[in-house]
Amino acid sequence: MGGADKCLLRVGQLSILERTVRTLSKQSENIYLNVNGDASRFAQSGLEIFADFDKSLGGPLYGISTALSYLRERHTDAAYILTVAGDCPFLPEDLLPRLLNAAQSGTYEVAIAQSLTRNHYVIGLWATSIKTKLDEFIANKQHSVGRFIRTLKNTQVAFEVDQIDPFFNINTADDYQQAQQLDKL
Repeated sequence: MGGADKCLLRVGQLSILERTVRTLSKQSENIYLNVNGDASRFAQSGLEIFADFDKSLGGPLYGISTALSYLRERHTDAAYILTVAGDCPFLPEDLLPRLLNAAQSGTYEVAIAQSLTRNHYVIGLWATSIKTKLDEFIANKQHSVGRFIRTLKNTQVAFEVDQIDPFFNINTADDYQQAQQLDKL
């Protein structure tokens, strides 16, 4: 997508970011936006925004580490943090409660969303207690989210796909056109 901020793409009447906030605000009162790069470009979102500590590194694990640090500063009693990708316009209305139920059912360190037997590693509920493990993993020059998840006590939560995969993500211009069509269903 040429380096564009995919979360600002409009699908139907709303940007993906607006759709995400609308969906998640029904599930949580605390919604934050983590960005890699200049956070000011999202100032109009009305969200509390924080940027990755080291903007040169990038990648989902750095964002998760930054989010965990940010959360610890503001909500010291938080046991979990939910992460979602910024390019998924059709997130389910029951994402957080289902992941939380799964995480708590077996004292899992992470509960990951799954659809059509595909794991969506960035869309997950992470125990805040994993921060040290995550930072050690990153310090060892490891960057694979899937590989990190396999080092944790983890579970997957399968979400039904009716007409639309709730974790459909936009990576190409064709995906974007498909999202526009799916939104009309």
